[in-house]
Amino acid sequence: MWVNLWLWIRKAVNFNKILVPVIGNGTDEEAIKLAQRLLDKKGGICAVCVIAVRRDLPLDAEVGPEISRAEDILDSVEVFAKKQGCGIETELLQAREVAPAIVNEAKERGVDLILMGYEKGCLYHP
Repeated sequence: MWVNLWLWIRKAVNFNKILVPVIGNGTDEEAIKLAQRLLDKKGGICAVCVIAVRRDLPLDAEVGPEISRAEDILDSVEVFAKKQGCGIETELLQAREVAPAIVNEAKERGVDLILMGYEKGCLYHP
């Protein structure tokens, strides 16, 4: 069933740019693999990791441990994508709210699809 759905989507839509929010769990790699399959040959993938900055801190605050973890996540995703033969851009964002930051990044980049994984019981916390 899923294979037929994927084939239908692939024939019906050409995705040139896909945004993949990542958080450092098992769904990141699966989302990258699926994005690669859905992507037009000339297209590109951008993985973003968003750090939610507390309201009592400035938006550009140096939140060292969170930045380090997010950079590790993006490095890991980049290595995985290259092993899959897939070009990828990565971006680290700091924002008050995660969801609007993802949507704004998608608008700025002009992406065709935001592809997110879901792992039951997992809360967003890079």
